Amino acid sequence: MPETYTLAALRAQVARYVRGDIDSQALAEWLIPLTWTGEGAPEALKLAKQVELSLMERSSGHVTDDELRAEL
Repeated sequence: MPETYTLAALRAQVARYVRGDIDSQALAEWLIPLTWTGEGAPEALKLAKQVELSLMERSSGHVTDDELRAEL
């Protein structure tokens, strides 16, 4: 589990995905514990849930990686 779930940490992980440093699976693996446990800053949790929904659309094939990156 990541060391801290702050809004800045979440934004940094999303930025890594958008830049192509990590794939959607790696972002999901980092993000899912936050949405399951509800630990962390309230702002981070709210954003995490929004990102999680976007990742679910990607995993179900409703959007491509390029579309997801543009959305995020």
